[in-house]
Amino acid sequence: MSSNEPLLTAQDVDPVEVHQALQPFPILLVCDHAGAAVPQKLMHNMPSADDMARHIAIDVGARQLAITIARQLAATLVLQRYSRLVIDMNRPTDSHELCPAVSDETVIGFNQNLTADDRRARISEIFTVYHNRIAAILDADDHPPAALLAIHSFTPQLRNQAPRSWHVDLISRSSTNIALKVQQALQHQQPQLSIGVNAIFKVSEKSDYTLRTHGEARSLPCLSIEVRNDLLCDHNEITRWGKMLADIVPRAFADDIHYG
Repeated sequence: MSSNEPLLTAQDVDPVEVHQALQPFPILLVCDHAGAAVPQKLMHNMPSADDMARHIAIDVGARQLAITIARQLAATLVLQRYSRLVIDMNRPTDSHELCPAVSDETVIGFNQNLTADDRRARISEIFTVYHNRIAAILDADDHPPAALLAIHSFTPQLRNQAPRSWHVDLISRSSTNIALKVQQALQHQQPQLSIGVNAIFKVSEKSDYTLRTHGEARSLPCLSIEVRNDLLCDHNEITRWGKMLADIVPRAFADDIHYG
């Protein structure tokens, strides 16, 4: 692709999907890995359909979980439509995982031999568009959200690695108190589950973007909820988890934000 040639065409979807825009609820929900879309120009060299349905391409179940929570709370939700294999919304732009050549031992054809122009196109046309939309909502003049909640899912096991015993991981660096409150409430309702705080994942400058850039940089309370994707295997389970988290989240954030 030449330096002047756009990646996305009229046949491609907008990178951003917004549900319930401009809702007054003070927590903004985001879902970085909600979609598995691939630009038309990359489809000739895609992973298999099976791989595109796996965790390497999308946070399985996370989109519908985030929508369920947002509906229950009447909160604004921003989702990203393109596969994390095209470009990962939760990685710094200089990360080698931004457009991974290999993911969980799977070679990603359209990420082989990427040029600087290829990366710039994906950053400017997808990554920046998504994050600018989040920033615009958080920086609005009229009643901007006062906190940030990211919804993710994770796989029970990566290839050739030990199974992950946790069912839920709550990730935060600046709002660990909120994570602990969610952990306690979830554990009370689901005592049989293993619920960790920064157990599998941790916020860092090298591996994370969304919480750092939109939450920590604005001194907003911020949390990422990661649910193991085998718990989100059907509509009824997603609905159950969504309603449960929607009940817990406002109480966990209550001491840190004003609910108006």
